Amino acid sequence: VVYLRRVDGSKPVAVMRNLSQSTPVYCTASGRAILAFLPEDEANAILDRQQIVKHTESTITDRAALHESLLQVRRQGFAVVDAEYTRDLLYISAPIFEHSGRPCAALTLAMLSSQKLQAGLLQKYTRLVRDGAIAFSRDMGYLEHKAA
Repeated sequence: VVYLRRVDGSKPVAVMRNLSQSTPVYCTASGRAILAFLPEDEANAILDRQQIVKHTESTITDRAALHESLLQVRRQGFAVVDAEYTRDLLYISAPIFEHSGRPCAALTLAMLSSQKLQAGLLQKYTRLVRDGAIAFSRDMGYLEHKAA
């Protein structure tokens, strides 16, 4: 995953090293948000090229557990990764789709892990991230396909 743009909030948290520096796809919310919506064989090929290592005590390194996490992301439409790559930080990410329906980017919000305990904050931010990613996707020409 390569971060191309960052917008700091009113109380910025040091969450990202440098823009354009790559981070592991398997333990970042952005990576999981994108991987979950790729064809399974393509997602597996990407993971096969990764050296899966523990960055914190929370990092998922088991492929079966990672697969389950990706299935959950696909069901929910967003990824939440708590302290897997960066200790004490929680990331919420939703995929941005291009006109063909292929994920091409992700919108991600970072916060302190401890903030998830504040009433409704995680749910509020998750909704904002999902809504923002949907808006970006529509700007890219994506038309959501609703199940009948």
